[in-house]
Amino acid sequence: MSGERVAEIKRVDTGVPGFDEIVGGGLPRPSAILLAGNPGTGKTTLAGQIAYHRATRHGERFFYMTLSEPADQIRLHFRLLGMDLHELEERKLATFQELMPFTASTEYVRTALENMIAKVESAKPDLLVVDSVSAMLQFLPPEQVRPLLSMIVRITHDVGMLTLLIAELPMLGPVRLSGVEEFIADGLIILRHEETREGLTTRINVVKLRLSRHSREHYGVAITDSGFIVLGPMRLE
Repeated sequence: MSGERVAEIKRVDTGVPGFDEIVGGGLPRPSAILLAGNPGTGKTTLAGQIAYHRATRHGERFFYMTLSEPADQIRLHFRLLGMDLHELEERKLATFQELMPFTASTEYVRTALENMIAKVESAKPDLLVVDSVSAMLQFLPPEQVRPLLSMIVRITHDVGMLTLLIAELPMLGPVRLSGVEEFIADGLIILRHEETREGLTTRINVVKLRLSRHSREHYGVAITDSGFIVLGPMRLE
């Protein structure tokens, strides 16, 4: 890939300390990035922090599709980190789309998701968060999830959005993915817990990021009172 072509790609700064440096100077847009990780590694915090930064610092609009937690829980989580999403909603910079289909039929869930995706395509936000892809697989078979994800990626490029797809990587038991996410996504970023002599640590690794010269090292991360931070490189023992 030529340096000239890389320079032409539009990149957006994320406002996450240490993050832009490991992804080649910011996330490319349009692109669909899969954030996959163990429970408690900060996937939701990272995605929401990026969305909040783009809204407050750049006046961009974001949609947050929550399929695993009520929207009020998401709002509370970020309020505790000093991020007021209610204010952004009042300013029409943030929109929540909530679907909690614990007792709904497969047909209802598929139709509801298609309607949510259609609203995103109509509204044309600057950024979309899907939290989470794994939740889709709780209610839909993989063969129905794949076309929905492909639709989201297509809209991402048609509209010119940055899309963050969150996925769970269980520490115990099988991984619940459809088998297509990591291939159709433009980027794959993995967060994992690692056991060390000092205890449990969390690391981040950029596996792929199209049209980017990104780091392939493992980096330590921390979640502080003010949010997600990428620390220095870490050596896996």
